[in-house]
Amino acid sequence: MRLPLLALLLPLLIPPAHAAQPEAQEVVLQFEPQPGDKLRQSMEMKMQMSMNMLPGPKTTDEQRAKLAEGAQKLGKGMSMAMKMAIRTEASEADAKGDYLLHIRGEGGEIHMNLPGDEAKTLPNPMADLEIDALLHPNLAGVELLRVKSGQPALKDGKVLDGMAQGLVQQAFGAMRELEGRHLKIGETAEIPFNLQMPMQQLPANAKVNATIAFTLKSVHKGVAHFDTTVKMDMTMNTQAQEAQQVHMNVRGAGTGTMDYRVADRLPMRKDMTIHMQMDTQLPGDVSMQMDTTMQMDMKGERYK
Repeated sequence: MRLPLLALLLPLLIPPAHAAQPEAQEVVLQFEPQPGDKLRQSMEMKMQMSMNMLPGPKTTDEQRAKLAEGAQKLGKGMSMAMKMAIRTEASEADAKGDYLLHIRGEGGEIHMNLPGDEAKTLPNPMADLEIDALLHPNLAGVELLRVKSGQPALKDGKVLDGMAQGLVQQAFGAMRELEGRHLKIGETAEIPFNLQMPMQQLPANAKVNATIAFTLKSVHKGVAHFDTTVKMDMTMNTQAQEAQQVHMNVRGAGTGTMDYRVADRLPMRKDMTIHMQMDTQLPGDVSMQMDTTMQMDMKGERYK
């Protein structure tokens, strides 16, 4: 007895239950912490910096001798390595949609190798930082409630509040222009970012142009893979008389990747390598050239 043709074709028309489903071709970007979120981010950064002092046409012989002596002391420059972790917890939202955000720094030290083979280990200022904030998503606002740190370097209340405000903005709001953006494979989303954060350390006259871009490369097993690029250009002058002014120009560019788990909006892994060149014109017809390379790695995980 022959089986009907439809019966023979049916296995081809209906895939078996274990067959892989096609991956999504579009991803919705959501970086802001949501009510009930609990996230731990482990970060590691390595930096290598070299510096060179160059005399100008008007530099005196005495100044040239001092510059040569300083160059010997600078040697191969300096390096720094830092490890740290941050826990971010968001409460459930109230009737207005507002919710609390708790940020806690965990451990970590800064290891520095200075010119002259001098080594130093310093406590990370984020190690025991505690921040409580009230988030108003409907108003796009953040209200700091409590900031605490046992680090001597952060005894100044203004410095501590500035760091706290910057960290909260990074956790909630820095990526607001990307929030809800739909990206298809091959598409790029680019936004400006604020070099001031988290310390608000740049002078008011600084002219900054900095952007970060995310390009969706692929989606595999529910994880979106992005290429990331950073570009920055900054110029600024110190607030001093013309003869004593310091003119600074910074250029930088970086590339990296990000793995983003779509189901629970988790940046599982980020890495970025940034190269920066800083040219500074100092009083006395002396210029300083500084080259810096930074490598950053981050891993994210959710916990209960």
